Amino acid sequence: MNDIPALIKDIAKAAIEQEKPVAVVTGRIIDNVNFKIETEQKMILNKDFIIFPQRYANKSWKENDSVILLRCDGGQKYLLLDLI
Repeated sequence: MNDIPALIKDIAKAAIEQEKPVAVVTGRIIDNVNFKIETEQKMILNKDFIIFPQRYANKSWKENDSVILLRCDGGQKYLLLDLI
């Protein structure tokens, strides 16, 4: 019974977060072969989570390049915008 207020708080937090359709995120490339990005929140994203615009289809990325991303779908996908 004591966990009900905490549960309600967690549900409310999740609902508020879901209402944010897009957020700007920065990160850096930590693996240019398998293309992995570490975000400012220390989350590791692989290429399955990243949407690449066509202009970056043949770009050669370097490790430690800083990038800017848009977080979409509550964090399920990230749109790669550009290098910083």
